[in-house]
Amino acid sequence: MSNIPFPGEVDTGALHSVDPHTGDKRWSFEIGSKRAAAGLSGFSPIAVAEGTVYVVSKYFRAEEVLHAPDAETGEERWHRSVGRGLTQALTVADGVVYFGREQDFKSYLYAVAADTGEPR
Repeated sequence: MSNIPFPGEVDTGALHSVDPHTGDKRWSFEIGSKRAAAGLSGFSPIAVAEGTVYVVSKYFRAEEVLHAPDAETGEERWHRSVGRGLTQALTVADGVVYFGREQDFKSYLYAVAADTGEPR
């Protein structure tokens, strides 16, 4: 892959991709000022697989959102609310995105289809 995506500054609500050879910004994925104004507190570590970047935007006292922008263009393919309490980094294998979540003081493993975000 020619781009390296990385979470940007929290107040901008953006994920950026840079060329690893030049350091030039290739694209920015804006989650939107409305969402950022609603209390964006950060991003999860990212996962990249099959040309898609997976990242969760975290919000203060609100549901977190799993985003799936295209790794080359930054265009969003889909997004899905994943509740609150992301506890583990994202992992992608065999077309499935896995993540851990804490709920009622218990930890759970969740899985969604990598191409649509639908629960598995």
